[in-house]
Amino acid sequence: VMYCTGGIRCEKASAYFKHQGFKNVFQLEGGIINYAKQIKEENIESKFIGKNFVFDHRLGERITDDIVSQCHQCGKPCDNHTNCENEGCHLLFIQCDECQSAMENCCSTECLETTHLPLAEQVKLRSGQQVGNKVFRKGKSENLKFKLSGDLPNQPLATKAKTDIRQKVKLKKVLVAQATHYYVKAKIALFVVENQELNQGDKILISGPTTGNEELVLNDFLVNGEAATTAKFGDKITFEVPFRVRLSDKLFKILN
Repeated sequence: VMYCTGGIRCEKASAYFKHQGFKNVFQLEGGIINYAKQIKEENIESKFIGKNFVFDHRLGERITDDIVSQCHQCGKPCDNHTNCENEGCHLLFIQCDECQSAMENCCSTECLETTHLPLAEQVKLRSGQQVGNKVFRKGKSENLKFKLSGDLPNQPLATKAKTDIRQKVKLKKVLVAQATHYYVKAKIALFVVENQELNQGDKILISGPTTGNEELVLNDFLVNGEAATTAKFGDKITFEVPFRVRLSDKLFKILN
């Protein structure tokens, strides 16, 4: 068995195994990172598979192409760590590219909504919380439905695609409305405006964990059941969409 304990617990783990009666317990000189360098230089099989967590902006260094974990939000095979974008959270979790794009590097819809609040409101919400030293905070969250520590199979779940390039979403947008209903037969979405306003001709983004990211131009729509060109705070707006809308979906106005 070869296992990385996360940096500071090697001595504790080694002492535990020895206390349990295991005789051949060793620590790698230079850790997994140096081990990875050696196996490449000597062209030998790696006994460590997957990705090794590192305490810097990379969050992980790939040792082999094996993927041994899954996205904590959708269950897709994935081994990319994400530090929740919400400064008041900083939860460290596994997030695939699709969920990263839909959730904008956040662990929950609550954190996503928080990141779209004015900076002053964000600071007020996290006032009194000691989260500055929790950038690498691992933990449990009810929002992470697929965090199944210890329940995964012994075999790799997938192999990393060679073209896997992670980029943060750079689209400038503002959260405007929340989905409340979808009329299946008519293909009509109902949203309630919770921030700012929407106008005819606005370019919008409908985003959600399952829906993904769908962009369209807001042309014909109804406000509170009547034809209109502007929807303001508290208004119910309905319009036709070429895809299914879910209650977890958010409507953003694209600014750029």
